[in-house]
Order: sequence, then structure tokens, then C-alpha cells
Amino acid sequence: MTGGIFISYRRDDSAGYAGRLYDRLAARFGSKQVFMDVEGIEPGTDFVDAIENAVGACAVLIVLIGDEWLSASDAAGKRRLDDPNDFIRLETATALTRQIRVVPVLVDGTPMPPTDSLPEDLRMLTRRQAVEISHKQWEASTGELIRTLERILEAPAAPPPATPAAN
Repeated sequence: MTGGIFISYRRDDSAGYAGRLYDRLAARFGSKQVFMDVEGIEPGTDFVDAIENAVGACAVLIVLIGDEWLSASDAAGKRRLDDPNDFIRLETATALTRQIRVVPVLVDGTPMPPTDSLPEDLRMLTRRQAVEISHKQWEASTGELIRTLERILEAPAAPPPATPAAN
């Protein structure tokens, strides 16, 4: 998936939206251009490297932010975003660090997280223009996102190098 779309989401709060968005984006851009889960990481593989490689191969990272994205906690009651190995944190921080386009997608009225509530490596997320999606306005709200992705992914490529004329 070189130059495609990576969908980052928390299963706890936006899995249904992620699946539905994946279907809509795959129908428009092709399933090989849309990546949704870091599944199939083989045993013994460093998952941090696997995530960095998958995110590094995309042109756009969509971060679905639902009502539990910021507050989700682990079994010990610790906020998951505070764990440097949290998948969502790794995916988003990797894209921000590599200057990959990151599009926050706010689900059903979820507000953008305040900057001071985020770990340092995620704070630049709050400077990104967000798109809001909702069940009631699905076609219109995801249509706006698709138009943005079309502009990003279909930007004109550099012209091929000139070839010498044959005699």
C-alpha cells in the first residue's frame, strides 16, 4: 500500500464507523489503497516496526476520534494514550513525525482533544483541520473527506525524466 490511506481507530469507540468508512473508501480508491488494521503481524515480529512500516507507506493517516478515544483505559485503569506502545499513539505519532498528512475525523460530535490532554508526541494533532462525520449525515460528511483524499492522492505526479531521442 504505497501512497494509500491508513485508518487508525479505537475498536472500543469507533469500530463500526471505521468499518463503514473503510468500505466507502475502498469502493472509491480500491481496497489495496486503504489499510485499516495491523493484523497478521507474525509472532516474533516487532509490532512497533510493523506499525511504523505500514504508516510510513501511506500518504494519509485518518485518525477516527470517538467519545472514548482520549479516555480509553487498559485493564489496570491507566489511560491507553499515555502508554508509548499504544497502537493508536504509535500510528498517529509515527505519521506526525514523518510529516505524513494526518486527518482527524471526529465521530458523532466528539470534540477535538485539548492539546494539554495529549502526550507530547501527539500534540501536533490538534493543529490539523478536522472533518466531522455522523451517522445521520453519512453521505455528506464522508463525501467531504473523500474529496479531500482525492486532492491528496491524485495530485499530479512529477513528469517522467526525458528520454534521449532515438536516431
